[in-house]
This record gives sequence, C-alpha cells and structure tokens, in this order.
Amino acid sequence: MNNSIYRKKNRLISGFLIAMLLSGCSSSQLVLGNKDSDQSDEEISTNEKDADDEAAKDASADDSTKGSSSEEKSSEDLLVDSVTWDDLYDPTGNSNEDNKVYFNMSDGSVQTFEISSDYKIEDLKMVDLDNDGTEDYIISSYFANTATEYNIICAYTFDDGQVSQLFPVSGIEGVEDDVLYDCQITDVTIDYATDATVNGLELTSFGKVDGMVYEESHKIIYYQDGKWNLKADH
Repeated sequence: MNNSIYRKKNRLISGFLIAMLLSGCSSSQLVLGNKDSDQSDEEISTNEKDADDEAAKDASADDSTKGSSSEEKSSEDLLVDSVTWDDLYDPTGNSNEDNKVYFNMSDGSVQTFEISSDYKIEDLKMVDLDNDGTEDYIISSYFANTATEYNIICAYTFDDGQVSQLFPVSGIEGVEDDVLYDCQITDVTIDYATDATVNGLELTSFGKVDGMVYEESHKIIYYQDGKWNLKADH
C-alpha cells in the first residue's frame, strides 16, 4: 500500500512538473511571439513611412514639374493684344512728364515704355527690323527744332512673353547716344555677291551754322547675329 501511495505521489509530482514545463514553454513562446509581432509591426510601420516619404517626394516633384510646365506654357501663350500710348506732346520742351507706350497683354498685364513728350507719337507699324523672321513693333514720332524736322523711331521686339526695346539702345558702334538722328527704315545689302539684303536704319544728324543747316553725319546700321552692326561703307 505504501508503494502504491508513493507511485501516486510520483505521478502527481511528474504531472505537476510537466505542466509547469509546458506552461513555461508556452509563456516563452508567447513572449517570443509578441517580440516577433512587435518587430514585424515596426518593420511594416517603417516600410509604410518610407513609402509615404517616397510618395511625398514624387508628389512634390510632380507639383514642381507641373508648376514649371505651367509657367512655360503661360509664357509661351502670352500675346500682345494691343499697343496704346499717351498723347502728351509738348513742342515747347517744358513738360516734366514723358509719353508712355503700353503693351497690353492677353493675360491682362501691361508692359510699359517711355518716349519723350518732346516727340509727337504718330503711328505704329510692324517691320522685321531685327531680321529674325518675326515682325517687330515700330513707333514713329515727329520732332522739330530750329535746324530741321526729324522722324524718330522707337522699335520693340516681343519674345517669350516679354517686350524689349530694340532701338534706340546704348552701345551701337558709330552711333552717339546724345545725338538726335532722323531715322528711316531702309534695305541694307550685306552681301553684294548674292545681293542679300536685310532691314536696317538710315540715320542722319544735322547741324546749323549761321542759319545754314547742313548734314552732319550719315550712317546705316542693321541688326544681325544678336547685335547692331554699322554698314562698313558708311
């Protein structure tokens, strides 16, 4: 009987130990499982963050490209709707205010230039004065002094949404900035062998001595290769 009780105790103890071991294994597996799960969640979270960052970068790049494309398209689509000007002509030369020339753009904006109120603006015509295949805006004005009458030309180009003054400008070879010239548009032969001609300007200045008016200088200029050139034989 004692042996039977002893065997029962041994079985109970063995069962208890096995149960504890199984319980410990389950706990360890649970802890390890939780750690693996946490690590997996962190990896997923990191991957999602990286994906979000990449998506944000792509979106930013797309927005930048769209913005740049939009600006380029807007600039390319911009046109000159009309050209108007003030009429502030003052033959006395005492006016403190210049005439303004307004290039009214298709987007509602205005690009403005000034012409002396000593000059009477008379008309606008289109001539390819810079010889690039596109007509330019030529404004002719009238001026008179005690020597003679002058035709004054102001020329403007339009390119990529921007109006720029083509003539008069500083730095033209042989053309003095402080001299008043009568201006006439003329054909200029630049290659006598092929009889090639371009549009240019004939510039004449005048002097006056003892009441007698005389031609002071005469020159012809033309625009080519991005700059004004003085015709060699003038």
